[in-house]
Amino acid sequence: MSPLQRSELLRLLQERDTDGTTLYNRLKKPAKGPSWSHFKNLTKRMEWLDGLGDSTVWMDGVAARKTTDFAGEADAGGAPALRDYTLANASP
Repeated sequence: MSPLQRSELLRLLQERDTDGTTLYNRLKKPAKGPSWSHFKNLTKRMEWLDGLGDSTVWMDGVAARKTTDFAGEADAGGAPALRDYTLANASP
């Protein structure tokens, strides 16, 4: 993950959306019921997510169990809890 990509992801925990919640909360919102307008909104959301970067590259070499555990923590916690994590330095 590049330093720019890392800063963009950390920005999700700080910047607020129009409803006052963090942009991170936007990631956690489930898809709405099947309708054409919801589908169009979901495609916009997917484009936004794709713009954050290729997460498969970021997770390369991370054990699947670790990814699953952290995903569970991220889903259960909010932005304040995730801000408390410290950044790990990538090993060469």
